[in-house]
Amino acid sequence: MYYAYAISLMYHLKSLGSQHEHKTQIFELLELNTAEEELLNKILEKPGFVSPADIRIIELILEPKLRKTAAEKIISDFLKDPRGSSLFSAVAFKFKELVKAKLSREHQEIITQIQVPEDDRSKQEFNEAEIYRVPNIYAAISNYTTQLAEEIIRDPEVADKVTRLKDVVTGVNGADPDDKAINQAEAELLQAIDAFFQTKIVAFFQANERQQLKAYSARLQDSRSWGTEEALNALHGMITGNGLHLDQGHWEEHTERPINFKNFKNGSPVVLYAADESPDMILDNWRNSHWVSQIPAKKDLQILLVDNPGDETIKAILARSDEIDVLLKAYLAKPLPASITADKDKSQEKRLKTSLAIATATLKEKLLAELLDQIQEGKSIDFEKNYAYQQLIECKRAVEFITDDNHDQAAKIDFLKTYEEQAKLNPTGWEIFGRFIKGFLLASLSTVLGTLVGAAIGGVLGSAAGPGGSIVGAVWGAFKGGNVAVLAGTGVGGFFGSALWILQMLPPVNAVQEYTAQARKAVQNSLEYRVIKAVERDEVEESLEHDDTGSMTADVERLASSVGEDNVQSDQSVQTSQFLAF
Repeated sequence: MYYAYAISLMYHLKSLGSQHEHKTQIFELLELNTAEEELLNKILEKPGFVSPADIRIIELILEPKLRKTAAEKIISDFLKDPRGSSLFSAVAFKFKELVKAKLSREHQEIITQIQVPEDDRSKQEFNEAEIYRVPNIYAAISNYTTQLAEEIIRDPEVADKVTRLKDVVTGVNGADPDDKAINQAEAELLQAIDAFFQTKIVAFFQANERQQLKAYSARLQDSRSWGTEEALNALHGMITGNGLHLDQGHWEEHTERPINFKNFKNGSPVVLYAADESPDMILDNWRNSHWVSQIPAKKDLQILLVDNPGDETIKAILARSDEIDVLLKAYLAKPLPASITADKDKSQEKRLKTSLAIATATLKEKLLAELLDQIQEGKSIDFEKNYAYQQLIECKRAVEFITDDNHDQAAKIDFLKTYEEQAKLNPTGWEIFGRFIKGFLLASLSTVLGTLVGAAIGGVLGSAAGPGGSIVGAVWGAFKGGNVAVLAGTGVGGFFGSALWILQMLPPVNAVQEYTAQARKAVQNSLEYRVIKAVERDEVEESLEHDDTGSMTADVERLASSVGEDNVQSDQSVQTSQFLAF
């Protein structure tokens, strides 16, 4: 995870420009020495993208720094606010689970109020927390919770609340139990139990000069240990300077260095986000076996623009992308019409918005990736003739059509079915998209017109069969006119009929596809593929400008020796593949 984060972070800094203040702030935060700063600055200032040799330098410098930063943040959060920390959430589950299991049934009131997740998914997530990989931690927790099972019974606050609950349940002077009073007594007991566990968990980690905290910190900083999402969140919070600040008497969340970061798992976002966003960094956790650094095409285009600030081609491409984002953002933020009152209609409108944003973001990413490849290959781009650029314009027009209130809902949904298919099914979506978008658009605007034209074509062809053939052909054409029109392949009717037939023959598609499926397709078909190809090109070329290969290799070797033999040996067990999968 730390390798992947380091590479994504350097790409982000490169897109800002080597002199940006955020670079200086982050380097200071990571406590880089002069030699390390010089090596990283050389990479940031070099034109073009990061080469495999550069990646190796980034890994060796930033991986231990990022690990240390994440570990210090996790420990600091626990010491400042134990109950609100990620470490507390992970260990509280195990402490409560074990104490609950060790209590005898005569203490049923306490057992009932010790609340732990019962579903398998939550249990698995808690049990996989990194704290449980610390050597001997299970034995230490088990022994400690045996002691706690005895202490919680004698705890004055807990014992007092148990007595009160029993009194309320049995009733006062023989009166019937009061449900409201019982609920209040149970809530007070739960509060006392939670306070007991908080005190004891903090004491566990504070004991013996914070022995367990030190062991956990060492585990997090071990280069052989898996980078967890807990560590990732802590690390990113430090890098961005995210925290609470007191502003005019109110605590508000503030970010000093905004970075639009998205965490994916198996190709899908862990948390759904608006598809009009343009992430700066994407890290993808594949089956808890390796992390992948995904570099969005727009980020690469921004890097190219930093290297070539006067390039009008790149500016135009980014401008079209931004125009689409603005359209989507305005549409997604637009309130529902006052005329929509039924919950079903509200839900349908929400699904329409979500689906449009997903399909647009997917197609746009593919088009930007295609244009990026053309720029990297040194091809001259004539906007009037360039297919990918023209489809970027069509993408914008499609969004304008669906977001136009002058078109009814049915027409929008019919059109969206086609639009989604291109993003979901086709690995090079713009080819089919470009071929049929006009036909689908026209057919969607007037399904009736398309059917009538199909009937007319069928009727004309049917008349060749003799008397009555026109009627039979017209009926056939009304339902299957598209088939006949395709065979005829002529005239405006053929165009309309073909479009209608293709629309009708599409497999039934829910107006809103699952977000995860869409995102996975987007990653597999564009981002990851493009990154793989970019690295393959670098490996084939192998030679660096100004014969930098020798100096880069020397830099890596010198840095490796300075990091330490243990780190180098453990690092060799981590495969850095051409997929940028770490």
